[in-house]
Amino acid sequence: MIVEDFNWFIKIHLSIIKNTLYKLFKSKIMKKLVFFLFFLPVFAYAQLKEEVVNLSGKNAQEMYTSAKEWFALSPNPGNITIQVDNPVEQKLIGKGVKNIVYTVQKSPSFIDVSYALSVQFKDGRYKYLLDVSSIKYEDGYEMSYEDFKSLATKEGWNAYCKKTGIKPQFRSKLELATFNDVYSLLNKNFDNLIADLTTHLKSDKKEVSW
Repeated sequence: MIVEDFNWFIKIHLSIIKNTLYKLFKSKIMKKLVFFLFFLPVFAYAQLKEEVVNLSGKNAQEMYTSAKEWFALSPNPGNITIQVDNPVEQKLIGKGVKNIVYTVQKSPSFIDVSYALSVQFKDGRYKYLLDVSSIKYEDGYEMSYEDFKSLATKEGWNAYCKKTGIKPQFRSKLELATFNDVYSLLNKNFDNLIADLTTHLKSDKKEVSW
């Protein structure tokens, strides 16, 4: 009798929970929440640059130590932190955000570029891999690097608008020129970043007495 009463009690409460969840799911709040979660942007990293740089006369341990110093002290990488530090493989991976300022019709603006930089060292050379995940505009709008790169062409812009449902705004050559300039500036900034790292690795560290 006690077992039967307990089973009846469980069935009643399960039925109440089921009905409550169903009403919640059918509500406008839940529908909006499901819509938001479904369209929540997830940006995968896209490879931007990869290269093996020869540095004759430099040993792997020396460059590995010097690179850690560069990550910590150089302003060039932007806001970056080392996520992987493997002294056995002499490998470092940093993830961060680089702020890039540009001008639109004499008005300053900027983008924040989320990226990852992997560097690994062997005697006489090092390899870097630079990946970009997303670009965020000053107004907070964020897109993947692949979408951003496609905006450098009118066809890419129109395709992006069609995919996202955004109304095309190419009224003149101004927008196309702006995207081309910003895309070129992004690449130039990361070229300078690698050049700065290479210069730092090449430099001879001198002991400073204190």
